[in-house]
Amino acid sequence: MTTNSIMEQAIEIFDRSDVYTVSEEIGGSINNYQYFLYPFKGYSLVDISIYKGLAIYLANLIPENTEVILTIEADGIGIATLVAVELGLPLIICKQHHYNTPCVEFEQKTGYYSRKMFMPKLVGKKILALLIVWFPLVILLK
Repeated sequence: MTTNSIMEQAIEIFDRSDVYTVSEEIGGSINNYQYFLYPFKGYSLVDISIYKGLAIYLANLIPENTEVILTIEADGIGIATLVAVELGLPLIICKQHHYNTPCVEFEQKTGYYSRKMFMPKLVGKKILALLIVWFPLVILLK
């Protein structure tokens, strides 16, 4: 399967994904937030070959000097894991709990909720590629 056909299939899956309204007040910044049910978060049956194709596609976007793949607990874990495996790099997942380890604390805030998160300090001065949900946001941190 070519990269183009995998991307076309992924786009079709996105196009068919449900959108629903989050109207309860759970710390978000937008009332009646329109939530897109991301198809690669593990709540949909998606052909694993599409996951693999997306991992290869995203892995090709990651700079060669990257030392660690970093993601945030939730939607990005599945694809970030596959990207890390594809590149042979360690994976760090920022979590809602610090597990009594040295961490950097930050707030994750979306349109419908917010939560405290922790990134292990062990990443130190490593060069990171940050993958968030389906949108590959590549950030180099030193």
